Amino acid sequence: MTLAAEKGCDAVEPDNVDGFTNKTGFSLSEADQIGFNTLVAQFARQRGLAVGLKNSFDIGEQLVNDFDFAVIEQCHEYDECEPLALFVEAGKPVFNAEYPDDEGAAAGLAVEQCGVVNRLGIHTVFLPLDLDGSWRVSC
Repeated sequence: MTLAAEKGCDAVEPDNVDGFTNKTGFSLSEADQIGFNTLVAQFARQRGLAVGLKNSFDIGEQLVNDFDFAVIEQCHEYDECEPLALFVEAGKPVFNAEYPDDEGAAAGLAVEQCGVVNRLGIHTVFLPLDLDGSWRVSC
């Protein structure tokens, strides 16, 4: 995080902050995860950075006040868009990326899904999985 601040970044999005739901080799509780994620947010803010939550949305209610925005991937594909409403209700942006097979599929998904995410207040973009910049479809 210090390096991100030194390089002039505005924010960080720590990934994989849901160890308590995965096999990590450690005995992590939900309370452990909440404490860790809260510290991560504090470390970012101490460096003048905004901080986004990715993963851990099942404990999002306990974390929404500590994070400035949320990032999720494929909330439509995995039916995980609704839990992010708590960030929107708190006035915090939510960014979602979907990875369809090609630009044509992205255009079709946009027709299907943009109404839903726009109603929910989730900013959604459809991108190629390799993130090569070859195309982009946004809601």
